[in-house]
Amino acid sequence: PVHVQRDYVLPAWWTPKWLVLSTSHSGNTEETLEATETALKAGATTVAISTGGMLAGLPELYPRCYLIPSIGGQPPRSAFGHIFSRQLGLLRHLGALPIPSKEADEGMLERLQVAMDGFDILKDPEGDIAQLAMCMVDRPIALLGPTELTPVLNRYRNQLNENAARFARVGVVPEMNHNESVAWGGVGDDRDPTGIDHVLLLLTWNGMHQRVQRRMDWMIAHAATDYAWKIEGEGDTLLESMLHLCILTDWISLALSFLHGKDPASIGPISALKAHLDSVD
Repeated sequence: PVHVQRDYVLPAWWTPKWLVLSTSHSGNTEETLEATETALKAGATTVAISTGGMLAGLPELYPRCYLIPSIGGQPPRSAFGHIFSRQLGLLRHLGALPIPSKEADEGMLERLQVAMDGFDILKDPEGDIAQLAMCMVDRPIALLGPTELTPVLNRYRNQLNENAARFARVGVVPEMNHNESVAWGGVGDDRDPTGIDHVLLLLTWNGMHQRVQRRMDWMIAHAATDYAWKIEGEGDTLLESMLHLCILTDWISLALSFLHGKDPASIGPISALKAHLDSVD
């Protein structure tokens, strides 16, 4: 099993038998450092992925800590490929994930490059990406998708937050159908009055469970808003579909940032919070 922990502490059930993979682009993310040192002091084996910083120095202090160096010179958001490829490569090497043929990986990367070029809003400023972003400018944003696409949904929300300074709510199907569906309405008079104003984007891929697909089809058919669309990740595997969706949604977030006049590299509140944390115990 693989468990993702984004906190200062390790789970209560954790034991040093677990391999810890610590990722921090800068190497100075304080919660990552604290949790990593907790694991190392308990005798766990840890692999760090970082461009430098304090995290990259831990192998000099702990013999059970190993470093996979990454490439710096850009924000973590745009270094996603460098970070994720190292995580993926490690998990494949350890046998936690299957190793595809070289031809399969190369074919995937070629298709993703075509998608990257095709979604480029600088080359096509009036294309589908720009048109969708224009619909999102003055409307609340909701993102839905199946459980296996949760990482993509979360990344998309984070990209909208950071690149375009926009909020977005995330719902995971089928779980959200047990409660949030009432707020969306679609049958009878009960619904949140702001639902009609939302842009509703449902992220999909061709390997979804059939029942999840039917749930999402029903939601599209009964959506209170006129701005509801499916966005399908293309690819032969879940991995390729997820990466395809990440590329597509990254471009949408950038298009929206330009429409708002927001510099996507500007992260003033994050920098201010880090400065405050550095000034206090």
